[in-house]
Amino acid sequence: MMTIRCSLVAASYAILLIHFIYRYLVIHNSSLTSNKFHWYMLFSIFVCALYFGVWYAICYFPGEANTEIREYIREEFRETFGNDSMDFNMLAALYSEGSDETKLRSWLAVLLWTSVSTISIIMFVAMAITASCTKKKYSLHRTFTDSDAIEEDDEEHKQKDIKAPIRPASSSCCPNGHPHCYQLLSLYSLLV
Repeated sequence: MMTIRCSLVAASYAILLIHFIYRYLVIHNSSLTSNKFHWYMLFSIFVCALYFGVWYAICYFPGEANTEIREYIREEFRETFGNDSMDFNMLAALYSEGSDETKLRSWLAVLLWTSVSTISIIMFVAMAITASCTKKKYSLHRTFTDSDAIEEDDEEHKQKDIKAPIRPASSSCCPNGHPHCYQLLSLYSLLV
């Protein structure tokens, strides 16, 4: 159940990405949004399923806590929660203590989770830049007879298009990225 819940976070990244792709297609008057919308919706469902499946696989295979990790946290888990760590499904990572297999699985899971999140953020920013450039091209082709109010309105839309992906990317990805970045920085300090 927890793996499914975590995979829904990745599906939210996909929904945001699909939203920005839709905005881009509408700005360009694409036939996918007017005449062939069913193909766009099919593509959207595929992207959501792909994000969900990739995140689920990362959680299930390298991210699942093995017996070594459960043993490692068993005493503190029992003191804190009053339960045995062996009785629960959990996602966990052991970075520096443990067998080579456990450390490899842990680092692989964290790097894959971070990669999916980072790729999503890069796509959000790319869509914002693309939308901004499209609005700029559109405003350059306008005639000089347009009023100042229309130009101000275009400027407002351009600012909204730039800010639109920043809010969901920061609210979705930053809380998840902080623990991973901390571990990567601690690894760097061990190597230096």
